[in-house]
Amino acid sequence: AAAHTAAGAGATAGWTGYNNVFKTNAATDTTTATSTASSVIWSVSNPPSLISLPVETDNNIKQIQKSLFQISCDSKNKNLHAMAVKDMDIDDSGSYYTFGTGMFFKSTVKEVDAAGGIGFFTSSNGMTGYYVSMETTSNLADSGSDRALGIFKVVNGVKTPLTDSQVNKQKTLNYVSGSTSYKVDIRVNYNAAADAVAIDVFINNFKISALDSDNVIAPTSNLTIYSSTGSAHFDYVYAAPLTERQYLDGLLQNQYNGRFGTTTLNFLYGERLTGNLDQSALAGGKIDEFGTVARELKKISVKYDARPGFPVLASAGLSQYVEILGTRLTSFGAEVYVLNNAGTFIPLDDSQFASFSIIGATVVQPGQNEYMDKTINEFTSPEQVTFESTWIQRESDAKALSDWIKTQWSKKQSVCELEIFSNPLISVGDLVTINYPSNGLDGTQKFIVSNINNSFDGGLSTSITARSIYSQ
Repeated sequence: AAAHTAAGAGATAGWTGYNNVFKTNAATDTTTATSTASSVIWSVSNPPSLISLPVETDNNIKQIQKSLFQISCDSKNKNLHAMAVKDMDIDDSGSYYTFGTGMFFKSTVKEVDAAGGIGFFTSSNGMTGYYVSMETTSNLADSGSDRALGIFKVVNGVKTPLTDSQVNKQKTLNYVSGSTSYKVDIRVNYNAAADAVAIDVFINNFKISALDSDNVIAPTSNLTIYSSTGSAHFDYVYAAPLTERQYLDGLLQNQYNGRFGTTTLNFLYGERLTGNLDQSALAGGKIDEFGTVARELKKISVKYDARPGFPVLASAGLSQYVEILGTRLTSFGAEVYVLNNAGTFIPLDDSQFASFSIIGATVVQPGQNEYMDKTINEFTSPEQVTFESTWIQRESDAKALSDWIKTQWSKKQSVCELEIFSNPLISVGDLVTINYPSNGLDGTQKFIVSNINNSFDGGLSTSITARSIYSQ
C-alpha cells in the first residue's frame, strides 16, 4: 500500500508501486518470494501553506505541512514490503555513487512501531538490490531484529543481511524513534574487478559501513523507498554518480545546514552553472522533492565599491539556507551563483541577520616610505642627493637604486666636450663610445650624452657633451 501526499498529481511521475514478499536465506524459511504491482496515488490538491499554522485533527495530532511521499504497510506479514521504485536516470557505468533521503516514521500515542528504508542498485520491481533498513526501537521485539539499522542484500526476493561495523555500543545506532527526522546518506564504491561493493551509510552523520564480496549486484539507476511496518514518510530522494576524488573526499552532511548539505547541493545542482567557475561540480545527479518547492538558482553580478581589489571568497554570512555553488571573482567585480536551500522565500541580504559579501583586500594609495643610505667613505665628503618616485614601491628597489648611484659616483668621472660631423640622430641620453688613444680612450669606455648643440654657421656641425659611466 503506497500513498503519495504531494502537491499535485505530477509529483508521482516515474514512481511505480509494488508489494513484495521477501524470504530469508535460512533453510527453514518456506516463504515464497513474490512481487505484486501496487498503485501510487496523490492525495493533496493544493500546495501546503508556508505561513499558516498546521491544522489539527482529532486527538490533537498535527498534520505535516510539507509535501511527503508516504508509504504504509499495515499487514501482519513480516516479510511484506510496500515499495515505490523510480528510475533516477543517472549514469550507472562508473564505480562511485551517492544516494540519500530524508525520512521519518509516523508516531501516535497508541502506535509507535514502524520500519522502512531506502534501496539502491535495485531491479525495476525492487526484488533485487541493496537496502538500508531502519525501524523504531519499539518495533524490534515484533520484528525479531536486534538492532534499529541494518544493511541487507536481496537477490530475486531472497534477503541476506550484510555484516556491518556495528560491533559494539559505540558503533551501533541504538535508538530510532517516531516523528524524528533522519537524514540518510549513502556512499557506494562498486569494484567489478574485485567483485566487491563497499557501502557507507550516514544516519544524521552517524556512520555505519558494510562490505559485500560475494556475487555482488551490478549498479542500476533505480532507487527504491519502502515501508515494512506502519507508515514511513519521505521528504526527498537523490542519486548521483561520483568521481573517485569526490568519493575519497567524503559525503558528510551537516544536519543543521538547511535541508541539504553542501556536498549534496554541489552534486545535484552544479550542472546548472555555465562553466569556467572557481567551484566546479559534478553533473548528472538527480533529486525528487515530491511536489512544489521553491528552489531558486540565482546569478548575482556585482561591482566592488573600491576597485581594484584582491577578492578571496564569496560569503553568505551565517545563513544556513543560502548555498554558494560557483564564483567567478576578478579585481573589479564578481559573478556568484547562489541557491535557495530552504524550500521557501528567504532574504539574501537584509542588513540584519542575513548578509552577502565578497571578502578580500582592496588596493589603496600608501603613505610615503623613505629609504636613507648613511654609508659613507672616510676619505670623501658626504653629499646629499634625494630622488622621489611613485614607481618605487619596495624598499629593495630603493636600495638597489641607491647602490647603483653610489657605484657610479664612487669612481672618477670624465666629461668630454667634442665637435663632430653633423648627426641629427643623436639625442640626450644616448650611450656612445669614444676612441681617442692619445687621451687613454680605446673605444670600450661608455659615455652618456648630456647636452647637444647643432650649429649652422658656415655649415652643419654638432657639439655634444658626454659623461662617462661604468655600468648599464
